[in-house]
Amino acid sequence: MIVTPHDGACGATVTGVRLAQLDDDAFAVVLAAWHTYGVLAFPGQHLSADEHVAFSRRIGQLENTNTKDRDSTEHRPTTLALSNVNRRGELVADPEARLNRYLRSNQHWHTDSSFKRISAKASMLAAVEVPSEGGETEYADMRAAYDAIGPGLQARLEGLVAVHSIAWSQSLAMGEDEVLSPEEQRYLPPVRHPLVRVHEPTGRPSLFIGRHARAIDGWGEGESRSLLDELLEGACQPPRVYTHRWQAGDAVLWDNRCMLHRGRPWDTSQARVMRRTTIAGDPAAPGDTNEWAL
Repeated sequence: MIVTPHDGACGATVTGVRLAQLDDDAFAVVLAAWHTYGVLAFPGQHLSADEHVAFSRRIGQLENTNTKDRDSTEHRPTTLALSNVNRRGELVADPEARLNRYLRSNQHWHTDSSFKRISAKASMLAAVEVPSEGGETEYADMRAAYDAIGPGLQARLEGLVAVHSIAWSQSLAMGEDEVLSPEEQRYLPPVRHPLVRVHEPTGRPSLFIGRHARAIDGWGEGESRSLLDELLEGACQPPRVYTHRWQAGDAVLWDNRCMLHRGRPWDTSQARVMRRTTIAGDPAAPGDTNEWAL
């Protein structure tokens, strides 16, 4: 196994390993590298769906990805398709089709499930089919971003809490008529997270921001947006950003506790078929449980 850090402050590529065949010692090496680098790229894995899920379960409990049937004991999928090929196997080429507008909403910097009471720990994306160009995924390390803002702004952020809302962020991305259903909004009300969190595996402070962060708790809209936009713009800059240019068979694992990510545009007349697992976050308080964990 070879772990090659990327230039700058974000991520590493791991070669000479098969994720579907890792023994416990090799998995411990991968886990330590993931904690250090935040995002790991594994070229040429060609994982089956079952192998993808099995590796993800070694990181932690999977998160229920179906917001419509959260309480159902059926319809609780362990993988999420991020694809402009629909369930009937048809390519959806129209860039303004609802499916492609939904996929486009992921082209803004975010961390998965920050709009839930307990946000996600990790995500793993696998490439099944990729376009000839475009469709990259970018990652930005929020630990390095916190270090870069300097002591004055760090002190200003101390104790601040951001309100995260999926209904708000999706309304911006897709329009008011495409927001969540009343049932989904009942399951996913706005939640509050500290603007700075400690990444437990490394003990490093990390910004916790992104497109779902609507406002600073107790602040007005203008003042909130000014600070959140300033932080996001400054955080997602080189050398803190890694761009993964996908090849079919690649897998990428990232830490939602300290990384932001976004997809990049591509020509939707070409198929882009990706499979994602989301690993549920761990409760902070003893005896608590994550209602979204499978």
